[in-house]
Amino acid sequence: MTSAQQLLEASPLQTATLDSLLHGVPGGLPPELLPGLLSALPMVALSLLGVLYILGVARAWRKAGWGRGISVGRASAGLLGLMALGAALSGPLEALAVLLFSAHMAQHLLLSLVAAPLLVLGVPLLALLWLLPPRFRRTAVKGWRRSGPIGRGWRLVIHPVAAWLIFVVILWAWHLPAAYGAALTSELVHVLEHLSLLGSAGLFWWMLFQPLGRRRLNRFLAPVVLFVTALQGGVLGAMITLAPEPWYGHYERVARATGISALADQQLAGLLMWVPPGALYLGLACWMLYRALAGVDAAMSTPNHQRMAPAGTPYLNSLVMASALAIAATGGFANAQVLRPAGPAAQGVSELFWVMLIIAAIVCVLVYALLFTAIFRRRIPNGGEPPLGTGPFVVLGGIVLPIVILVPLLFWSLALTAGMVRPTEDAVTIEVIGHQWWWEVRYPEVGVTDANEIHIPAGRPVRLQLTSDDVIHSFWAPGLQGKMDLVPGTVNTLWIEADETGIHSAKCAEFCGTQHANMRLLIVSEPQESFDEWLQSRTVPPQPPLDPLIREGQQVFLGSACVYCHTIEGTNASGRLGPDLTHLATRMTLGAGTVANNRGNLGGWIVNSQAIKPGNRMPPMYLESEDLQVLLAYLESLE
Repeated sequence: MTSAQQLLEASPLQTATLDSLLHGVPGGLPPELLPGLLSALPMVALSLLGVLYILGVARAWRKAGWGRGISVGRASAGLLGLMALGAALSGPLEALAVLLFSAHMAQHLLLSLVAAPLLVLGVPLLALLWLLPPRFRRTAVKGWRRSGPIGRGWRLVIHPVAAWLIFVVILWAWHLPAAYGAALTSELVHVLEHLSLLGSAGLFWWMLFQPLGRRRLNRFLAPVVLFVTALQGGVLGAMITLAPEPWYGHYERVARATGISALADQQLAGLLMWVPPGALYLGLACWMLYRALAGVDAAMSTPNHQRMAPAGTPYLNSLVMASALAIAATGGFANAQVLRPAGPAAQGVSELFWVMLIIAAIVCVLVYALLFTAIFRRRIPNGGEPPLGTGPFVVLGGIVLPIVILVPLLFWSLALTAGMVRPTEDAVTIEVIGHQWWWEVRYPEVGVTDANEIHIPAGRPVRLQLTSDDVIHSFWAPGLQGKMDLVPGTVNTLWIEADETGIHSAKCAEFCGTQHANMRLLIVSEPQESFDEWLQSRTVPPQPPLDPLIREGQQVFLGSACVYCHTIEGTNASGRLGPDLTHLATRMTLGAGTVANNRGNLGGWIVNSQAIKPGNRMPPMYLESEDLQVLLAYLESLE
């Protein structure tokens, strides 16, 4: 039994579910039947609903004619929505959601972005009504129309403000650590979580689509609502993605049991919440804006138009604008290294960024104010004078103001760029060569070669001489300096300096191939004394191993194809295609920051590095188990 299976069997969610079933069923059930019963219930309910929906559609078409009563498109949307609901609540995704935060997030996306809008468009209640005899159907419709409190309550919750707030509040509330943890430990809370997400998303999409024809949103306000929704979801996704540590302890336990990185899983979950919903909302907003502008063109072609009558109220418009500004203001709290400068060059970049951000925010507010003024003001009769005039407003707003803002920023950025190049005699020179997809690091003054890590003295300028061995790469250490390209045949110089000791991340900022995203670099800044000791230790070639096990591992290495690509000082291994392995055991990562440097990852990398970093230049190595173990022992001794 694997660790993942053991964790699943002992997970709090399944344990609570089994206990509740054992105590809730009179006489009890055989324990071995309960997991199957639990997994079958959602599919049974959804299958029953699907059958009823199909029967209702078939009856509607038989009585009212093909495609009438319930259109073909509406019926297709309803069936697809039920299928998406089934995919979210049962099958492999449901099992993976206990182990992976990203799988749980995929469930939420299926519920709120796929199942909910399709079910809203499909309106399953219409199909179910067609199953009733005509007399009962008419009674149900009349009862709904006459139900004062129920009708008023429904109109209240589908009001644009209420529907949007319910959707956003429930989305944020369920991702708070306390609520999310409760959903992981209690089946009842877990079911409530999914039902509330599906229900609130249904209200949101109903408010936007109004599938039964009653329009409550101004056609220009709907794109704004979608834009604000994308913004708040992006903020939550960014907070999850950029968090320095996992939010939920449950997945840290999973990581210990399965070897999966809880932080990497959380970053993937944050991206899932950030990118797909944002793309969907913004794409739909563009489409709705296009439809609204097309409607304006059609209205302007008629002679008697005087005003576009928006259904939204001034209170609603003000609320949307205030919400957008409030949510945008919270975006700065995301933990991003680019906004935490650790050196003088990065400090200047950060100051310029914040000034540009503040100016851009002010300009954005002014533009939106003018946009809303244009959308909701009373239309001007033909031949009327525009309220803002023509000449002065265009000249001041379109020419003078941009010049006043952009010219000082241009000179500031040029001065900042010039200040980044500051030759000094007290600098440490380090050569960095980009490869697909790793970094070769050389210290020419002492003849030391390393890979994927740069050690520098804190508080001292460092001259990086950058070039590439194959394609164009780009060196970017967000906390220390801006970007600089690595061009084959050309040496570019970049100056960095760290104010304090610590570990800083760097990466390739130029798309350079399939593993561009896994071309990372660590910069270790340390006191001058520690840096000198580290550099001195690298100049001493390693001694022949004395331990018989390690000596046997060295023979396995030297007798394999490894020697044609890698170098180990003091041996006949002198390959230059791959990283230098002389001090492999001291590095913190493998594969240029792809995985942590530990025995398990090292063994997996040797046997089949393509499974960890697909497309890299290292072929799989076929070794017997005994040879692999002694080889790992030898490589772990290379300090």
